[in-house]
Amino acid sequence: MWVNAAHRNGVRILGNFLTERASGSNDMELLLRGPDGQINKDGFNPFFADKLVQMAVYYKFDGWFINIESDLLGGERAARQLIQWLKYLTQEMHKNVSNSLVICNSALALFNFHNKILVHDHREESSRYDSVTTTGKIRYQNILNDKNISFFNVCDGLFTNYFYDKNGPTFSAMAAGQRNRDVYTGIDTYGRGTYGGGGFNTFLQALEAIKHGKTSAGIFAPAWTFFEMPGDTFANDRLFWVGSPPGVVNRRPGVADYVVPKCVPKSTSFYTNFSLGTGHQFFIEGKSMIGLQDWFHLSHQSISPNNLTFQLPRPNSLWWDYTFDTAYNGGTSLTINASGQLILPFAKLPLYTMSLQIPLQTSLKLSVTYLSKQTDLKLSPYIKIGSNSINNSTQDQNFTTSEGAIVPDSTNTVQIDLISDSGAITSQSFTPTSTISRNNGWITSEFILTRSIFRDSSSSTLSRDVAIRNDLVIQELGISLYNLKNPSSHNVTRQLLGYVGELSIIPQNIISDVNIEMVQNVEFERKIIGTPDLDGLSDEVIFVWGIVRWNVMSIPSNQESSTHTDINLDANLLGVSVEKLELTPAVTSLENTFAYYNIYVGMSPSSLITSPDLNELTFLGISDTTQFSICGYGVMKSEVEGGNGLAIWIQGVYEIDGSGDDKTKWGMVWVDLKN
Repeated sequence: MWVNAAHRNGVRILGNFLTERASGSNDMELLLRGPDGQINKDGFNPFFADKLVQMAVYYKFDGWFINIESDLLGGERAARQLIQWLKYLTQEMHKNVSNSLVICNSALALFNFHNKILVHDHREESSRYDSVTTTGKIRYQNILNDKNISFFNVCDGLFTNYFYDKNGPTFSAMAAGQRNRDVYTGIDTYGRGTYGGGGFNTFLQALEAIKHGKTSAGIFAPAWTFFEMPGDTFANDRLFWVGSPPGVVNRRPGVADYVVPKCVPKSTSFYTNFSLGTGHQFFIEGKSMIGLQDWFHLSHQSISPNNLTFQLPRPNSLWWDYTFDTAYNGGTSLTINASGQLILPFAKLPLYTMSLQIPLQTSLKLSVTYLSKQTDLKLSPYIKIGSNSINNSTQDQNFTTSEGAIVPDSTNTVQIDLISDSGAITSQSFTPTSTISRNNGWITSEFILTRSIFRDSSSSTLSRDVAIRNDLVIQELGISLYNLKNPSSHNVTRQLLGYVGELSIIPQNIISDVNIEMVQNVEFERKIIGTPDLDGLSDEVIFVWGIVRWNVMSIPSNQESSTHTDINLDANLLGVSVEKLELTPAVTSLENTFAYYNIYVGMSPSSLITSPDLNELTFLGISDTTQFSICGYGVMKSEVEGGNGLAIWIQGVYEIDGSGDDKTKWGMVWVDLKN
């Protein structure tokens, strides 16, 4: 779950290898000499290094954090072996694992102050504490120096201990030379001897020293806000990372004040449902599926906004926040709020910094699903378009930015403004393709963005050149609001305008020769039926246990019909009558495999099952693997009468586009509970 959530947000994640105390010394001997005790010509055994590489490939780790806090029994000999072992591990990681780096088990956050948040060399990270010296003894150096630089030279980075002074990062940077950003100066959020003392009050002293010294920073145990602070844990965590709102007296800065926001991962598409991977309810298309019931599943975490400028309240401005009260898909959505008086009737709220290319031959569908809390308020996507390169051949072709796009006017059209370096502006308006009413008042507005909209009626040189350029990208994505109304009072600190449940940019001809993955071969491995007497119930209850397993089938896109494809379902149930069904749900051409699966059950005669109806199904949960355990699902015996059986539905949801009938694939198996 951690790996899925991190990668979806473009964050690199490291495995953690740790040895401690006396027992760790024996482990280190085994690590260096291997299970058979045979060493190679370089003086070490690569057995366990190879295993770490294999684990990284299998579990999709983006590197390793090697943390040796044990003396080496072999002294200087073992230290030389360890240097060669680390060199080998680093080289093999570079060969086998793609470029990535992130946090280890929520306990370590790595930042590079030179560029942007979590950005580093385009390599895997084999980082390590500075504790082992070339003598093989544990001697915490707290900086990079001549006693540990031999280890640093064969790895991608070194994570220092916490007991440095304000000049420590500067000394580390001097020792590292051009690799100064490969030194991660450690901060222990709990304090425990760290420079500045840790916690809210003084840990920023360490960040100031690190910023001045020009190293990177490694923050240990940022979950301190959840474990140690009373009150609202999410508010405390936001205070730690983002700081207090602007404009307040004695504003407290956060970690975000020291880093540049990281772009959304590059892709041909974008989708978010603003899920935090947890919630007090679980919503599917605006409907609560499990009532008030806490849940946690990080694989369901979506891409969070990376533009934090408007996350906190500020005077006379829009701002956003998360809410657990309602959602469209998942457990959370964004609230769009206003403070004070706004310039009416239109406003925009940037949420994401990105670099999503606008293809020459492909139109893009921009979509937002929202729930308005103001009469007549309309929401639509806001985008800013720019160029990935600069063409200096003519001034008109030197197109650099366009923004303010997707602004509905009084006739419900959408406008895009293009701005050249010379200040010339061309505008184009077009009509939204559709507005769809959803469950519980949610609305989806969709817009088609094509290159033709860059051509104005006069066919100016600027418009023609922009329309055929192949380096245009969407640089910023957010929400625009129209028909805003200010509150009667000027002193309103928070006016709830609405909720945003989904936001996406999807290419319309995304397939070409892409294979589609479908759910098939759903089987119920084990079933136990009991009919206990329950106090207060006049009916007997049938309890069902078992493991549902399924697999996915690739279907070449050129074999698809325009609307449907048959899915053949087979099931092997022990002692249970099962009927083979052929379903024809809508199929569209999408790339990527499934991001996760939703599992539902419902009672129905097999002869009446043609397609899933969410209003008739019970939501059981989600899985990021191809199996799900059903533990004692209860069915009233009276429900089994009339040929009813238990229909178990598997809904595969694509990474690219979230939930929805045209964006998911369904599989089902029917269980006869009478036999």
